[in-house]
Amino acid sequence: MAAATPPLLLRVAGVRFLGQGVAYSLENDQLRQLHWALQTRWAATLRPQDLQPLRPHITVQNKVLPAVARTLHEQLAADFEPYDITGTGLALWAYRGGPWEALEQFPFEGT
Repeated sequence: MAAATPPLLLRVAGVRFLGQGVAYSLENDQLRQLHWALQTRWAATLRPQDLQPLRPHITVQNKVLPAVARTLHEQLAADFEPYDITGTGLALWAYRGGPWEALEQFPFEGT
């Protein structure tokens, strides 16, 4: 699926407070459709967490005290203006009780 998908123009739409971290929210309908198609294809093998709706984001900060996260959120949100970036593919990661392990890259190659 990734090979048939062209690079995606993603909108960095806002700054999101995560409780113990901060992220930039991303928007793109094609990305949501691709996610849904992959969920549908693999539904029988996914865990409940993997079946949740997509909330695409770029994590800036994670696993800090809420007060620290709130401070960074306020700083980033104060002068944030939406902008566009390009999504160039998908990455497959595994969590095996420790840090995440990068397994494979799937570039967007469509035209």
